[in-house]
Amino acid sequence: MAHGRRISQLLSMLAVAGAITVGLTSTPAMADGHEAPNQGAVSVSGNFTITNEYFFRGIFQENQGMIYQPDLTVTFDLTAAGLEGVSAYVSTWNSIHDGPSSHTGSNGGQWYESDFLVGINFNILERLNADVSYIVYYGPSAGGIFAEEIDLKLVFDDADLWTEEGFLAAGLQPYALVAFETDGAADGLSTGGGTVGSSEGIYLELGIEPSFDWVISEDLTIAMSVPVKVGLSLDDYYESVNPTTTALEDEDFGFFSVGLTGSIPLDFIPADYGAWSLSASVTYLHVNDDFNGNFAGVDNDRIIGTLGVGFEY
Repeated sequence: MAHGRRISQLLSMLAVAGAITVGLTSTPAMADGHEAPNQGAVSVSGNFTITNEYFFRGIFQENQGMIYQPDLTVTFDLTAAGLEGVSAYVSTWNSIHDGPSSHTGSNGGQWYESDFLVGINFNILERLNADVSYIVYYGPSAGGIFAEEIDLKLVFDDADLWTEEGFLAAGLQPYALVAFETDGAADGLSTGGGTVGSSEGIYLELGIEPSFDWVISEDLTIAMSVPVKVGLSLDDYYESVNPTTTALEDEDFGFFSVGLTGSIPLDFIPADYGAWSLSASVTYLHVNDDFNGNFAGVDNDRIIGTLGVGFEY
């Protein structure tokens, strides 16, 4: 629980710092003479999503019952502190199940996972953005923290390298994510099959996400994107038991996925309450069969759908 107290203290400190920053930041007016709903240095965003299956980086978690996944992020623009283009954030992401996974663990209950993140985002070069975060993975129904890691993510903004119109108007937005487990292991979360690894590992994710606008009518435009990603183990991230030798083996390949997402604004909600949107996605997921194959009812080819509502303020 010491980790929880550290996160709580950090949240409090950042909230105070954000309040001070807001107080030092002027509030500009909109062109029509009215003030915009949020002109400060602190912004809030969140989502409430339901899905039919939950895989974490290709690691099976749940495929039965209802799965609810709310998240909330508070972002602090540090421009007023003299750090142009730099922002810090705190975030929480959760997964709530009413399937079989909700009844496991020493505490039982439906609150399966609750992750806490603190991070900083900044530009390195004109087109290169960096994000550094520290993440605590906590299992309420299991009664404790099961992993901690430091993530480094680089995103290359290639939008101006393509034509201004068409499918690639926003570019491919390629990225690379490296996650270093500092305590515990994500592949040790699942039990009952080949996924029993406990070594701290290093994870690599490579992906792209081209996006485009699908204009249905003058009053309706759907923001579309096609996320494509692959998850790999650089060292001890996808550990499984060799059925012949019973020795732990590190699988290099974790998963491949390609999806289609769409989002429409909920314009009937007044702007004073933030920008709200409705989103949906469908994703094809191919996971390492040697890693997940021992779980009953889990094939290595999956179709995962999500439906969610989100807001930004």
